Amino acid sequence: MLLGAKPHVEELGPFVYDSVQKRSDLQWNHSADTVSFRQRVTQFFNREKTLAATQGRFDSDQVKITTINILFLGMKIVVGPELWHFILDALLWTTDRKRLFDDVAVRDLIFGYKRKLVGAGGLAIELPFPGLVPNYTRDDKDPECVSSRLPP
Repeated sequence: MLLGAKPHVEELGPFVYDSVQKRSDLQWNHSADTVSFRQRVTQFFNREKTLAATQGRFDSDQVKITTINILFLGMKIVVGPELWHFILDALLWTTDRKRLFDDVAVRDLIFGYKRKLVGAGGLAIELPFPGLVPNYTRDDKDPECVSSRLPP
């Protein structure tokens, strides 16, 4: 693709996940007509349904796929233009392909992963990607407090 060739694309999956939602700390505010609560949503890989949906091809979500390099493409926004140029100069991904694409397990893409880049002089930086649908399983890290309007 870097040389103008058409990409070879193969559809994989579907990878099936079950979702569990837990709500706690419910607080009713009758005067404002609202309810507030903490909500935790956790996804679990469903091996049996994935096996069935893929006709036995996949029994795990540890399958690596090639995707855009989310960390490289999102890094400029997170670190700012000056540090981004420093990282590009000092911690270069070894090839243009590695800058543009990443091989990531389906599970890591969904729930998150980290990449450690080592550059000149042993300088290292760890770049985290939180995941497309991260599990928030620790109560002290639960970021969601949802406030909803009650029906009339």
